[in-house]
Amino acid sequence: MNDDRSRSFLLVPPSAQDWIQGVLSAKVVLVMYGDYQCSRSADVYKLIKIIRQELTVSFGEDYLQQFAT
Repeated sequence: MNDDRSRSFLLVPPSAQDWIQGVLSAKVVLVMYGDYQCSRSADVYKLIKIIRQELTVSFGEDYLQQFAT
């Protein structure tokens, strides 16, 4: 597998001023655009929480950063 990250970037990278969970140097960055008053967005957030827990157990705290806007 090629580890070329040049095709995978965010136009505006997350910063300490954003609402984040995890560390800014994480290998995987998940950006979620949602409306927390919407039940579907809330369901997605719950699923992301479960995935985050599983990734943390498997790969450590620094693997996933969640960035919500």
